[in-house]
Amino acid sequence: MGDLPGLVVTGASGRMGQTLIRLMDGAETLRLVGCVERAGHAWIGRDVGEAMGGAARGVTVTDDPL
Repeated sequence: MGDLPGLVVTGASGRMGQTLIRLMDGAETLRLVGCVERAGHAWIGRDVGEAMGGAARGVTVTDDPL
């Protein structure tokens, strides 16, 4: 799975961001590697799956796009 292209979602808490994250659940050719939100957002430092109300996905939301 490490050889699949990685995707970073900016605006992860928004409707489009959450939709993209959910769509990657069934994707066989992409993997979620990062999520970015604005500084000070409540999701910063949390696992994105848990922040979305589900199971952990192993990706922590950050405010640093680098």
